[in-house]
Amino acid sequence: MPTKPKNICTWPFALAFMVILLTGIIFGLIFAPIEQSVAKVMPDFDEYVTTTTTTAAPTSQKPVRYEFMQCAEFTQLGECCNGLESNCDLRVNELMFAKAHNLMSSKDSTKYQFYNHFVKFEGSNETDGKGALEFGYRALNFDLCECDGELSFCHNFCFAGTRDPEEIFTVIDNYLDANPSEVIILNFQIVNQDSFGEKYNVTLDGLFSIMQGVGSFVDRMHVLDNTTEWPYMRTLVEKREQIIAFHHEGPTCEVEGECPTGLHYYFDYVGEGSFEIKDVAQMKDYALTCPITRGAESNNGRKNLYAINNFISISDENIAPTTNELVFIQERDSGCKDVTGLSPNMISVDYWSLGDLPEFTQEENKARANAKQSTAPRMRGLHV
Repeated sequence: MPTKPKNICTWPFALAFMVILLTGIIFGLIFAPIEQSVAKVMPDFDEYVTTTTTTAAPTSQKPVRYEFMQCAEFTQLGECCNGLESNCDLRVNELMFAKAHNLMSSKDSTKYQFYNHFVKFEGSNETDGKGALEFGYRALNFDLCECDGELSFCHNFCFAGTRDPEEIFTVIDNYLDANPSEVIILNFQIVNQDSFGEKYNVTLDGLFSIMQGVGSFVDRMHVLDNTTEWPYMRTLVEKREQIIAFHHEGPTCEVEGECPTGLHYYFDYVGEGSFEIKDVAQMKDYALTCPITRGAESNNGRKNLYAINNFISISDENIAPTTNELVFIQERDSGCKDVTGLSPNMISVDYWSLGDLPEFTQEENKARANAKQSTAPRMRGLHV
């Protein structure tokens, strides 16, 4: 009978085998690290990482501001007018002025609510210290109230915030002193009663008195008349008559002596499109919002300035990036021209620090000067 083979898989043998195996693994980890072995069979992920180009997220940068002042250095007055040499050969009613609406009302002004602008008139760190004038706005609107017995710029209600007229006029006077080539239009809305019925005692004499106390402010004010054409820009600059001032909602200046010299009734000289615009869609309805609703189209046979509003009645900061954008303004300007047959002299916006109105204004003025020059060669020295 055959003999069964001897079973060598005994407990002592199995225990000895396990000891030898563990000892080998330990020595293997010491002298041949496992990652080297694994690396031989695993794909090289570093190869893919090093050959992949990553793009850093863009950093927040302020947009490059359009350079409104484009004249070369000039040696005498009348060689540059509102940022362009070619503007000097245009009369005031041939030029376009970028206009800022309710400039006294800004988010960063003390206490201000119901604001029309993010940045105050004279600028802030957000605009690198540059104000509306430096950006190229040449028509400025302020509402005039009486608050605590003093004339103040306010947005209908004193509690909503105020600005000191003397402070604003000082900024303007200093700017014009440093920039003798520039001419600005001022428009003051007289508020003699707020929406709650509280009455204010706002007088033009009081406003003029404040002006008289600020540097050369009053000396710079040009006096309009109804017997001659609008002056050439060159003439105003040469005479240092850099301010044309208007007012409305107060005296109409029909009575002699009712208005101080140099403070003109706005709607005697300006025909304005709709002031009541509820939304962007309505703003695009040019047949509705472009025709003149306030002011006359002619003034003793002389063409008025034509102004259009490019803001909605209840100020909305969310639409300003759209309505102040270059293409939107171009389309609105073109639409109003088609409807009325008039070329706007003033386009008014909220949120002056946003958008492209000064750029559009300056490019439009270049085109107007070129068109005029092609039909009437420049005759320097004959401007009146």
